Amino acid sequence: MTRRSHPSFGEALRFWLKLGFISFGGPAGQIAIMHRELVERRRWISEARFLHALNYCMRRQAKTAPASNCSRNSPIGSTSTAPSLSRWEPW
Repeated sequence: MTRRSHPSFGEALRFWLKLGFISFGGPAGQIAIMHRELVERRRWISEARFLHALNYCMRRQAKTAPASNCSRNSPIGSTSTAPSLSRWEPW
């Protein structure tokens, strides 16, 4: 699967707003939507990078944060071609 070039700011903004308004299914539903949209449909990030970010979130969740916060503030936004709208990047 090939990665697309950088999405425009408007494309990224529309996606993250859409995801922010969807709460059905909780964190598991949001993660599934993120995978379908970011990896399969838009190809903004690779499968390996998505799983790496998800692993980071799941390990972090066990220590401090609820899964819904982590799914929105994961390393996906900071390392993908998608611009990050969240500036919660502690690293």
